[in-house]
Amino acid sequence: MGDKRQLRIGTGGIVLGAVVVLAALGVTAAISFTAGSDSGTADAVRHFESRVFPSPSPTSAAETTSMQPFHTNHIFSANPYEAVRFVYHNIAQGFVDDACGRFSEDVQDKFAQDVGQMDCRAAVEALHEQVTSQNDYAESLPSYVSGPAPASVVTIDSCTFDIEGGPALGFFQVAQVDKGQWLITGHSPGPEKCLPH
Repeated sequence: MGDKRQLRIGTGGIVLGAVVVLAALGVTAAISFTAGSDSGTADAVRHFESRVFPSPSPTSAAETTSMQPFHTNHIFSANPYEAVRFVYHNIAQGFVDDACGRFSEDVQDKFAQDVGQMDCRAAVEALHEQVTSQNDYAESLPSYVSGPAPASVVTIDSCTFDIEGGPALGFFQVAQVDKGQWLITGHSPGPEKCLPH
């Protein structure tokens, strides 16, 4: 029989490890709490945290782009209605990058033109200013509509739903992309106010 060596960590070793981690977290929290607005202390906290909890090594821009489908950092929606609902939600909250990132790059400018703006950033900012109720607007569309499995490309008319708290955004063409995710690949204008249902 060969030499079998086992690493055994007793209960004391586990407890000691847990105490060390908790102590490090406690020191970080205490320093953060007492740091207030003193930038020197805040810098010391960041330095300490970077030593105790180092960030993963950065990747090059080329590596990041090759890992991200459609050149964004979004994890896209699991169904087409959720993709469009997130546009409303992100506009309601004023999350420009998240709202624009729901569209394929070539459709971002089309969406902007359809709502009378120069680019997607300006469009989201202008639409956000028109929102009168963030919660109502964010929840105007359901994240899921029951029924048969959708085709690989779906057209969603905003006026199919009761859009409240801001302007209706027209028609969205949503396509299924990698790994069952949905991306907005087309847009056309519709009425700013929908007829009541």
